[in-house]
Amino acid sequence: MGKLLALALTLLLAACGGGGDQRSAGAGAAPGADGFRTRTPGVLTVGTELPNPPFVLGDDLDHLKGGFEVDMVNEIAKRLGVPKVEWVGFPFTKLVAGARCPCDFAVNGVSILPDRRQRVDFSSPYFTANQGVLVKGTTVNAMADARQLHFGVQVVDAAHRYPGLAVAGQFKTDEQYGAVLAKGSPNTRPLSEVIDQLRDGGVLDQLFQKYFPEQVNIPSLG
Repeated sequence: MGKLLALALTLLLAACGGGGDQRSAGAGAAPGADGFRTRTPGVLTVGTELPNPPFVLGDDLDHLKGGFEVDMVNEIAKRLGVPKVEWVGFPFTKLVAGARCPCDFAVNGVSILPDRRQRVDFSSPYFTANQGVLVKGTTVNAMADARQLHFGVQVVDAAHRYPGLAVAGQFKTDEQYGAVLAKGSPNTRPLSEVIDQLRDGGVLDQLFQKYFPEQVNIPSLG
């Protein structure tokens, strides 16, 4: 019998929040971080590129339907004391190349990498992504099972649903996602402080459970 086919793709797992104060996402705001200055008074302008589910849900930036990053940004705005969020489109490739986004910061599932740090600033990480394995008609419980598979590669950066396939396991790579700001931005520190609040307060974990419920208990393959 020929080898079974598996598809390697990015499996998204949230950065772990600490214990302590467990807030519901979007609930009471903490004091705003000192020093954050928006491009437009009273408006937090955030860049992204569609489509980007389940981080950003919807196909119209003026009428988004939620998503991990959307809910996170709304909470960031509350904690910064900014009453309005406005989304603008900006290509991922330009963002990581260091092109100036007409925004206060951008979120688009961008991995924090050393070469990118030379061109842009990153906030504290708000998400951790591992590599998952999609399989059809088999189970994968350990590395020995994975070695029996014939792997194909999905050349995209997000996990999509495939009919008849299931995520059987994950390889820990711990890729961290951060918000992207212009190199040397004075907003990097205060934004990172707010994201740290969301992590430490359990808000990021709650968003993960909301938008990635099927990925909470996926076994590790090494």
